Amino acid sequence: MPAEELLNSLKSQFKIYRASADDGTGKTVITGYYEAEIAVTKKPDETHKYAVHLKPADLVKTTPAMGVDFDYGRYNESGKLAPHYSRAGIHAGMLGGQGLEIVWSAHPSQIMLLQIQGSGVLRFPDGDYARAGFDGANGHPFRSVQKMLIDCGEIPGMSFKDFIKYLSAQGPREERLADLNPRYIFFRSRPKDSRPYGAIGRVLTPGRSIAIDPQYVPLGLFGLLRSKRPAAQGGGLVFKDFNRFIATHDTGSAIRGPGRVDLFWGTGATAETEASSMKAPGELYLFVSK
Repeated sequence: MPAEELLNSLKSQFKIYRASADDGTGKTVITGYYEAEIAVTKKPDETHKYAVHLKPADLVKTTPAMGVDFDYGRYNESGKLAPHYSRAGIHAGMLGGQGLEIVWSAHPSQIMLLQIQGSGVLRFPDGDYARAGFDGANGHPFRSVQKMLIDCGEIPGMSFKDFIKYLSAQGPREERLADLNPRYIFFRSRPKDSRPYGAIGRVLTPGRSIAIDPQYVPLGLFGLLRSKRPAAQGGGLVFKDFNRFIATHDTGSAIRGPGRVDLFWGTGATAETEASSMKAPGELYLFVSK
């Protein structure tokens, strides 16, 4: 269909809204996420001490009627609804003895990577693998460890992929640095041949599904995204103009406000490289049926 005819058709069928930040800038910031892959073992050992956890039995999904400002929690010893254990508390063993461990990693930063992406491939030493998907959180707010370390001058700006490599090389400091982000995600096992799914309950489409803040942008809309995107080329990255139709399929704890978009990149090494380097201003147009 010619561009002019397509535009006229869209205008006749939809009301078109442009999303923008509520800070007066009018900007939309676009980042990327993907299905992560981390190295794990089926049992703990001297190196692999950090577990990927199933959802605890006492985890509560909150609702607005409960009058709290966190998304998940637990009833504490006083009978009060409060956020569940923090990342530091879980590292200290607060979930021990409940049989919640799915697999084990040598690096808390790798588990945090899996949690930030929301789904992933769990790769065993023999090459076999399993898959895991989001199944709840601890109710604590997300804090970007990368941003904190950049702000205090410890590290320069870098891709998220390189940042996770940096954290994984920090030895005894790694756990303490990961604990700066108190938010913790729980997982459930997924079939090996399954694909990542979003908050809307549908399978995510690489390059088309986006995560938004549903407080400002409804799930289930389609729209148009315009920006520049990184593309792996010749062992490096080039940034290209980027215009495509998308759909609001997902949410994320780091995606807050009307001017934030996270674009799903897919699975594999190229998706990891490109999604980890994606952070650019852009424009998001949303289409609502008349």
